[in-house]
Amino acid sequence: MIGFHFNRSVSTNLKLNGPTLAYLTQPVDTTESITGVATFTGIATATYPPSPGDIVEGTYEFHWYLDNTEIFNSSGITIVSSGNISTCTFSNIPATSGGKPVKIITDYIPGTNEANAINDNLSSDAATLTLIPDIQIITQPQSVEVASGNDAVFSVDAQLEDGTTDDLFYQWYVDNQPITDSTSNGYTYSGSGTDTLTVSVGSNVSIGDPAICISVIDESSPGASTIQQGWDSFRSNYPQRPFWLLQPTGYSVDRLKIPSSYFSDPLANYPQTVNRDQGSSSQASDWFNMCNLSQAAPGTSISISIDNSGSTTVAQVQASLDLFLSRCSSAGLVVYQVDMSGEQWAPPHNRFLPESSTTPDKDIYVEVSNPLAFNSPVNSNEVTMSIVAPRPIIKFESYTFDNLYQSLDINFNNNSSYTLDSNTFGSTYSITQFHSTEKNNFLNIEMYASKGANNNGYNGGNGGLSTIKFTADKDIEYTLIGISNNSSVFLYRGSNLIAVVGEGGDAGTSGDGGDGGGINIPGSDGGGRQGGVGGTKINTGTLSLSGSYGSVYENSGIDLYPGDSVANSPSGGRTISCTKGSYWIDQGIAPCSDNSSSDIKFVNVDGTTITGSSLIKRGFKPGYTISNTSGLEINNGGRGGSGATGGGGGISGSGGGGGSGYSDGSVSVTSSVLGGNTGNTRVIFRVV
Repeated sequence: MIGFHFNRSVSTNLKLNGPTLAYLTQPVDTTESITGVATFTGIATATYPPSPGDIVEGTYEFHWYLDNTEIFNSSGITIVSSGNISTCTFSNIPATSGGKPVKIITDYIPGTNEANAINDNLSSDAATLTLIPDIQIITQPQSVEVASGNDAVFSVDAQLEDGTTDDLFYQWYVDNQPITDSTSNGYTYSGSGTDTLTVSVGSNVSIGDPAICISVIDESSPGASTIQQGWDSFRSNYPQRPFWLLQPTGYSVDRLKIPSSYFSDPLANYPQTVNRDQGSSSQASDWFNMCNLSQAAPGTSISISIDNSGSTTVAQVQASLDLFLSRCSSAGLVVYQVDMSGEQWAPPHNRFLPESSTTPDKDIYVEVSNPLAFNSPVNSNEVTMSIVAPRPIIKFESYTFDNLYQSLDINFNNNSSYTLDSNTFGSTYSITQFHSTEKNNFLNIEMYASKGANNNGYNGGNGGLSTIKFTADKDIEYTLIGISNNSSVFLYRGSNLIAVVGEGGDAGTSGDGGDGGGINIPGSDGGGRQGGVGGTKINTGTLSLSGSYGSVYENSGIDLYPGDSVANSPSGGRTISCTKGSYWIDQGIAPCSDNSSSDIKFVNVDGTTITGSSLIKRGFKPGYTISNTSGLEINNGGRGGSGATGGGGGISGSGGGGGSGYSDGSVSVTSSVLGGNTGNTRVIFRVV
C-alpha cells in the first residue's frame, strides 16, 4: 500500500540562519601625531540576504589587538565603542610598540530569536602603528684639555629610535651661543653644523699669567754653546715665560755668555746688576721692583734660582733674597726656589710650574634636531674645553704587519724620562713611531742596540750605544725599527734614515761576537780564527737608495728593487737612505718624499689605513727598509750583528762581526761608543 506523508509547516519568528558580518571601515596604517597620539577606527555591519528580508536585531562587541595580543582600556590606551563603531586611541606610546600590527575583532551578539552571525568574530585587516621616532644620543661629547696652537675635537653619535640618521641636523653651541664655521678671538670653528666640531686654538690665545723666571748669577763657566743649548731648550718648551738675569757686582755681562737669541727675545730682560749684600738689609737690592713683579697677578708662579758655586753664594745675597720673598708673599705671588747646577742659568727653569689661567673654560654642547621627531630638539651633555700651555707630550704609536695598533702618550712634565723596549708594545709590534703632539720638543735620546747571543761559554758582542739630540717638530713622524726583535736600532724622520746604532755579533762555539758600533763607529770583528768582519763605517750622510740585505737572506727569494741585492754568505749587507715600501712607491711617491702634502694616518704594508693612528705629516714607507743586514753564520759560527752595514757571519765556530752605526748629519751626536750595551735593545727619551 502506498501512503503519502506530509510535514506540517509551523509558523515561527525564529531566524534559523544568522547575519553576515562585514566592515564598512577597516583600521588603516596610522602614524603617531606630533602630539604623540594615534587613533584606529573600525565600523562593522551585519546583513541578511534580501529574501526573506530578515531584520538585524543584535548588537556588536569589539575586541582590539596590538601585535596579536588583546588590549583593554588602560593608561595610554582608550577604547570607545558605540553601536557598530569602535575606536582605539594610543597615547604616550612606548618605542617598543612602533611597527606593530593593530586589528579589531567584531563579535556579533544576536537578538531574540536570532542566530549568531555565520562569520562571527570577524577579524579586520591588520594596520601598522608607526611612531615618530625620538632622537637618541648614543655617545656624548667629552671634555677636552687643549694646548694653544692645537685642535680640540668634539663629536656626538646620534640617531633616531629606528636606527636611522637621515634628516638629523646639528647646531653646536659655545658658551650658550650658536656658532658658525668662522674665526673669532683666536678660535677657528669648523663642522658647526655636523656631528663633529673642530676648534683650532690659535697660538696667540692667552693662557693667563705665565710663570716668571729669575736667575741670580755672576758668571757662567760652561761653553757658550752649552749656554745657548740650555736657553734654546727652555724657550722652546716655555715660550710664554718672562726671564730676568740678576748679576751680582764684580763681573761684566759678557761673563754670562748670553746668546744673541736671548737679547732678541721680547720676554728676556737685559741683565741687571745687584748688590752682594752679605746678609746686611741696608745693602739689599730690591729684586721685586727690579723685575716689575708689582704687575704680576696674585697667584703667579715665580721661579728663582741662585748660583751657589763659589764666586756667588746664597749667603752673599741673603738679605736681598729675604726682602724678595717677603714682598712676593705680600703680593700673593707663589715662589719656587730651584737649585742651579753647573753655572747654567736657564735649565733650572725648564720644568713644569703652575701657571695661573685667566682664560675661562669654554662650555660646549650640541643641539640635535629632526623635523618629525617627537622629542626634537635634543641637547647633548655640556662639556668643557680647557686651554693650557703647550706641554712636552710625545705620542708613541706601534703597529704589527697584520694591522694591530697600540698607542700611549707620555707627558714629560710628569716623567723625567721614558724607556721603550720590546715589552712596551710586544714582540710582534715591529714598527714604533713617535711625534710631538702640542709643540716642538728638544729631545735627548739614548739608543742601545742589542747585545749578540752567547754560545757555549763565549760571549756575544755588546751592542752599540749612542746619545743624540734633536728637535722633534710638532706633528712630524719619527719611526724606530729594531726594538721589538732586539736588534740594531734604526731611526727615521719621515722616510729618511737619520741614525743607526749597530747590534753586537753572536758568539760562535769557539769565539766571541764582535761589538756593535755606536753612531758613526764601525762594528768590531768577531773572535776566533775566522771571525766575521765588523760592519764598516759609512761616512755621515753618504748612504744611497741602493743597498743589500745581509746574507741571512741569501736563499730567501726576497723581491728586490733594481739596484738592490743580497750579500753572499757570510758577508753583511748595507742599508738604504730612505724606505721603499711598495704601497707608496706604486702610488708614484719618491722614496725620500713625504707620502702626502697633507696630514694623513698611517698606512701599513698591505695598504690598510690604521684608523686609530694620528693625523700627522708622514713619509715612512713600511715593508722595504733593508734593515736586516746580518751576515750568515757558517759551520757553528756566530751570526753577524745588524747595522748600517752588517757584521759578517763567523765561520767554523768563530764569532760574528758587530754591525756599524750611522748618521745622516741631521742630529747632534753627544756621545757614541763601540759596544756600550750588555742587554737588549732599548731607547730612552728625555725632553730637555
